[in-house]
Amino acid sequence: MNLRVFSHSDGAMMLEVSSPSLDSDLRWFVPLLERDLEKLQGVSEARQIRVTFQGRECVVAFMLIRTVRVQGSVQPIGTISLEDSINVLNNIIDRLAYD
Repeated sequence: MNLRVFSHSDGAMMLEVSSPSLDSDLRWFVPLLERDLEKLQGVSEARQIRVTFQGRECVVAFMLIRTVRVQGSVQPIGTISLEDSINVLNNIIDRLAYD
């Protein structure tokens, strides 16, 4: 599954990490940032994943998961590749508290 990219009404891009088939208007998102050093300040490189979106190199801050109500404030604008999607989800799974 290719993770979907959404644009927030404030112009920010977000990557959906919850299932698109989820029967809820609440979804999990992580920031998808262009290589903007100002926005990446305070986000450790160990908590960043480089992905490509629409031919541009972007960074996913995968530890900054937030819940967003999907009702008009966000619009889907595309997807990232399967390989990048798997990489993002594996990095999140690796940090979940399970044994």
